[in-house]
Amino acid sequence: MDKIAHFFQQALEAGAIPADTQLNSAYAMGSTPQEQDELAALVLAGKKNGHQQRL
Repeated sequence: MDKIAHFFQQALEAGAIPADTQLNSAYAMGSTPQEQDELAALVLAGKKNGHQQRL
């Protein structure tokens, strides 16, 4: 089991996410493919992390 699947399984077992949640093979941030690629590059470079901000 890879690290992501292991982390996901632990979250399921801890009840941190609903039991019927499925692990998808990919997630994307951004509204266009170009923006998604740019944001992914920033995450991989360590310049950005996933977070949510209230409006």
